[in-house]
Amino acid sequence: MPKALPFASANQVLQLIIEQYGLQGPMAEHHLKQHWVKIVGEQIATHTQPVQIRFHKLYLSIDSPSWMQELAFLKSELLEKINGALTEYQAGVHVEEIILRLGSSASWPSHSSPPPPPEQSREPRLK
Repeated sequence: MPKALPFASANQVLQLIIEQYGLQGPMAEHHLKQHWVKIVGEQIATHTQPVQIRFHKLYLSIDSPSWMQELAFLKSELLEKINGALTEYQAGVHVEEIILRLGSSASWPSHSSPPPPPEQSREPRLK
């Protein structure tokens, strides 16, 4: 009787494919984008967006110079939170540095854009 091959779970097979094709970075980026509010909190997520991870550097798009300055002071705390989330996700990626760049809010997801002014959000009045 031939020897049975060892059984591999679907998770193990997917992890092998991800590693084989070098998809750890894109998968980690996707995870960060999907869970950004949970990872960094609502206040920071409103003004930032993860763009990409390249060579252990996370590039963040920031909506204003004042937030860029504020986040420069919080880089070590952000790194801890981000790497904690990536470890929990088992992404196989570790971020060593955060690069802050001013970016356009036009391409940001809906959770990052400010609500419309009160005049635009009201129903039209009937006369």
